[in-house]
Amino acid sequence: MKKLTTILAVLLFCSVSSADSVQTPYPKATTSKMGLSVFVMVPVLEGDEVKLGQGKGIMYTVRLDGSLEKKWNVEGWYSFGTYPSDDGVYLTRFGDWPTGDSPKKEDLAVAFYKQGKLIRTYSTADLIVDPKKVRVTVSHYQWLAEGQHGHFYYKQFGLTTIEGREIIFDLESGEITKVYEPNPENCSHAKP
Repeated sequence: MKKLTTILAVLLFCSVSSADSVQTPYPKATTSKMGLSVFVMVPVLEGDEVKLGQGKGIMYTVRLDGSLEKKWNVEGWYSFGTYPSDDGVYLTRFGDWPTGDSPKKEDLAVAFYKQGKLIRTYSTADLIVDPKKVRVTVSHYQWLAEGQHGHFYYKQFGLTTIEGREIIFDLESGEITKVYEPNPENCSHAKP
């Protein structure tokens, strides 16, 4: 019985470890909410190998005839979480896989761009109030709410942290405009 328990524990650890490893970057395209712009993210190759954390991106808008018009580009980073605005002017991106067990100033949470120029960044330490609330895994920590994908409002971008805080940012400045704190009584957001 002890041998069976040991084997099951090893198999469980191996499956958790392999599912909790850094994903290799790949070429991807992300459309805006209404599909009026497309952001193409491509990793940088070093020989036949993908260089982790490095990439380039190109913003396109979709013309009435279906063709794409290049608007601007960025270089020097790769993100699996990119969110283009419908007008192709703004881009919001999430940071990389944050390692360790708590938010740090060095760990990028979210960054805002206007026509390819960086406007503002926030670290995970900037956005998480209670570091004990982050979910720690074998290789990293999770600061966003489970299954969270950012969402656009008119000229605003919103996200929900693992604490249940909904944070709204202004796209033009990258500034935080509103924070909705979770309501502990019913676990919904307390909105005025």
